[in-house]
Amino acid sequence: MSIVLNLLFSACTSGDANQESEETSTTTDSQHINPTACQPNQAEVYFDEDRDQSPRQSDSFCMDLDQGQIPAGYCSIDDSIVGFDCDDQNDTVGPNRDEICDGLDNDCDGVIDNGVTTLLYQDNDFDGYGDPNSPIQACDVGGLGIVANSDDCNDSNSNSFPGNAEICDGVDNDCDTLIDTDDVVEIYNQWYRDTDGDGYGEESDVIESCEAPAGYVEQDGDCDETTALRNPGNYERCYDGIDNDCEELTADDDVDGDGDGDGYPLAQDCDDTDSNFVINTFYRDQDSDGYGLSSDSIQDCTAPAG
Repeated sequence: MSIVLNLLFSACTSGDANQESEETSTTTDSQHINPTACQPNQAEVYFDEDRDQSPRQSDSFCMDLDQGQIPAGYCSIDDSIVGFDCDDQNDTVGPNRDEICDGLDNDCDGVIDNGVTTLLYQDNDFDGYGDPNSPIQACDVGGLGIVANSDDCNDSNSNSFPGNAEICDGVDNDCDTLIDTDDVVEIYNQWYRDTDGDGYGEESDVIESCEAPAGYVEQDGDCDETTALRNPGNYERCYDGIDNDCEELTADDDVDGDGDGDGYPLAQDCDDTDSNFVINTFYRDQDSDGYGLSSDSIQDCTAPAG
């Protein structure tokens, strides 16, 4: 009998599982009962749908030895089967398979991709650099959001990664732990020294940096850093001897700098090109003794008669 068994069940039969013979399926349907033991003249056979020499244990029946050849797609317990399949619809899965990184339990040990994954990192800002605090085990990079490096210093900002150009934006763009330092390649601001603190700086004294250093302002145009009375934002005061608004020859400037303070506009000054010609106070001298009456005075460029 053992010789017959070896002849009949020496290997799992091949063929298309959907093309089993009619007489076989007719004979076995009623016996498809997953038996735990068969009669002495029977053999338990198992269905191997993916033909990988590892059938599924849940699909078996007792087959009479005198029926002849095992139905297509079935294996007997006397065959050289390597174990029962955990996914009998995929021929890359079975107890005789090596584990590969494909999201499947190839070797049927109950663990998916065990020992074959690679340490990768999430790249949440898609700048090509991974977050060292977000490691994952995966088969390969496989697209955006997963990278092989963990070099990012700020994975929530795509403008921050090693080798990036440092710019003035309050961010460590190049991941050197320094923000907006001397290695900035794009300077957004020029700052002017404001010695007198009037909010206007000297055009010739300028530096470039991301933030204003102490004593520097964004606005230039000051014409005198020794006094806050002179800057482009001031109103011109009539005849105070100072160019208050830093605009030369403004109509209300005291061109000759005589500082007469008479309140007269330019056209009524005695001579605004000569500081010797100023408005003076003259007193009436009725007795012509050279001394005037303090209660009787007049202001004019020259002394009137009397």
